[in-house]
Formats: sequence, C-alpha cells, structure tokens
Amino acid sequence: MWGAYYAVLIICEKLFLQKWLDKIPRFFQWLYSFVAVVIGWVMFSYLDIGKAFGMIAAMFGFAPGADKLGVYSLLTYAPILMIAAVCSTPLVGNLTEKLRKSGTAGKIVWGVGFICLFAVSMTFLVSNAYSPFLYFRF
Repeated sequence: MWGAYYAVLIICEKLFLQKWLDKIPRFFQWLYSFVAVVIGWVMFSYLDIGKAFGMIAAMFGFAPGADKLGVYSLLTYAPILMIAAVCSTPLVGNLTEKLRKSGTAGKIVWGVGFICLFAVSMTFLVSNAYSPFLYFRF
C-alpha cells in the first residue's frame, strides 16, 4: 500500500504537479511535502486500509465520534511539541552556535540546555507505557 501511494504521488508530480509546485511559495512547497510524507507514514503503519483512511480523516478533523484520547495526547505532549517547534527554527540554531563558540559561561549554558532537553525527552520516553516497535510486523 505504502509503495503504491508513493508511486502514484511521484507519477502525479512528474506529469501534472511539478509546474504548479515550482510556482508556489517555498512554505507551501514544504507544507505539501510534509502532508504527503505524513500520509505516507500512515499508509506504512496500518495494515488495514479502512483504518488507515480513518486515521487520515481523523488527522484532518473528519473523524466521527472521535474520543478524548487525541486531546489528552496533545495536551500531554504539548511541552515537547513546543520545544521541538522552537528548536527547529534557525534562530535557536544560531543561538546555540554563538553560545558554543563563546566563553566558558556560554559553553556551560549550551551544555545545560542540551542536558535539559535530554532529560525532558527521557521523561516522555519513560512515561510512555505502550511503545510498539513498528518494523516488528514486517
């Protein structure tokens, strides 16, 4: 299923979408790629096509009878999602480079920052009781 999805996507891009994608702003090119890849991951992770389409519908807010688990998960992982969003900007990358190249105090702040990020990441990993290995099924 996953391979067929990407095959159709690549064929459509080469035949129809490439000219349009070259004309739109870079942010929308990125957004298109992001959405296409996330949908591809859904196709990869679900063995049942009905469940895969149900998950895709839920991702875009079209899930009838959606439970509160999604809201709970979003609120639970909101801190790490915010940290990831902020750390993925060039501003943070530039700041960490300046701290790393500065004197001893900057290097200490740089090291402590990464230790804090590591601790937050480990906290979320340890608190997650159910973590199936995705590739085990294949």
